[in-house]
Amino acid sequence: MNDASSSDDEDIHITADLLYELASPSRLAILYELSKGRELRLGEVARALNLTMQETHRNMARLVDAGLVAKNTNGRFVLTECGMLTARQLNYFRFIAKHIDILRSYTLTRIPSVFMNRVGELVNCRVVHGVSVVLEKLKALEARAEEYINIIVAQAWYEEGKILIDRLSNGINIRMILTNSTIVPKEIIDSGIPKTMHGFKLKGVLQTRVAESVGAAVYVSEREAGLMLPNLSSIFDMNILFLSEDKYFHTWCSDLFMHYWNSADEAKGVERIVRIVE
Repeated sequence: MNDASSSDDEDIHITADLLYELASPSRLAILYELSKGRELRLGEVARALNLTMQETHRNMARLVDAGLVAKNTNGRFVLTECGMLTARQLNYFRFIAKHIDILRSYTLTRIPSVFMNRVGELVNCRVVHGVSVVLEKLKALEARAEEYINIIVAQAWYEEGKILIDRLSNGINIRMILTNSTIVPKEIIDSGIPKTMHGFKLKGVLQTRVAESVGAAVYVSEREAGLMLPNLSSIFDMNILFLSEDKYFHTWCSDLFMHYWNSADEAKGVERIVRIVE
């Protein structure tokens, strides 16, 4: 076995030992409680988590032995540096665990790796199921916007076009990213919506760009954000929407939008860059 393989082997065993210490609801709960920045005595932890003193002592001792928790000079327990770093990553696994059934059919792996590494920021959200409900929630998000709307458009629909025109008419700034595979129904192309939007674009209220491809669709206003993932066939079927007003979720979606916006080209004629369906 070469040195590199030996080092990898050792790293895997060390990592397995750490994950083994985390494989307990009680120990995870203790880490979460201490990650709130509080210094707690053993009894305070037990009461907060509804654990017996014996359970709390046993699990706290294991976390101390693992180097994740320490007792300070006041006799209170706090997270160590390793404990804080570990606790910050737990939301990553919480998101996966909460949505494991969805992730069997939908994928986050087509977004840039820097955003995959931050999926823990998405943990505080609700999931909307079904095309009709998803569309209603998106319409509500856009209709409530008072300052701006940033959208990565996977699939447009007529009612959304009318809502966006209403928002633009009320001075709401909209930035929109289309892709080469964005679906726009023919009824929109044949309506007056493209012409009206072009007028707002000339006024500078509406900005549009085209990205070659995107790994997710996002809908962001100043107060909330929505995230839509493609299915395993790379199709945005509008069946699942993650929705939240949580600041971390909002920041993640905003950052992803800006990542694609900064690398996208200015949009010209919509009819030439989208797939039109009857």
